[in-house]
Amino acid sequence: MALLLTACQVGPDLRPSPAPTVASPSPAAADVAGAQRTAEVLFPEGGRTCGAAGPDYSACPISAPLKARLKAGPVPYVDQLSRSADAYTSRTFTVTATTDGALVAVEVALPSSIQKLDLAFERAGADWLLADITCTGRGTSTSLFSSSPTQCYATR
Repeated sequence: MALLLTACQVGPDLRPSPAPTVASPSPAAADVAGAQRTAEVLFPEGGRTCGAAGPDYSACPISAPLKARLKAGPVPYVDQLSRSADAYTSRTFTVTATTDGALVAVEVALPSSIQKLDLAFERAGADWLLADITCTGRGTSTSLFSSSPTQCYATR
């Protein structure tokens, strides 16, 4: 003898409904423009980066962990932000939005070469702060937080 049970709903369904999926917004174009403006503060006209004279990065829009790392002078004998001993004569910026901030590719023209850097920015409220710098196309081993970051070896 077989007994068949069938489920039927009597009354309201009391099971919790799944939480709605909310997509996190990507940074708007107006937002990433702030990252470029911040990069322009860090690499102003005049050939020397923010804080290079001291080096004193207290007035620069840089995250606290990166400021602490820069004080240690991880890249010897050069400006820590541009990674060059020479002053730059011009600079160009290209901004890309990321899920947690922005990446700004910076090309600085040196007397006889071009230095290419990737600046990673994070948001701190309404502000953009520099979180790290790597050499374009050379990977995380060139991060200022790596155990021994190198110069980027500018190209002609």
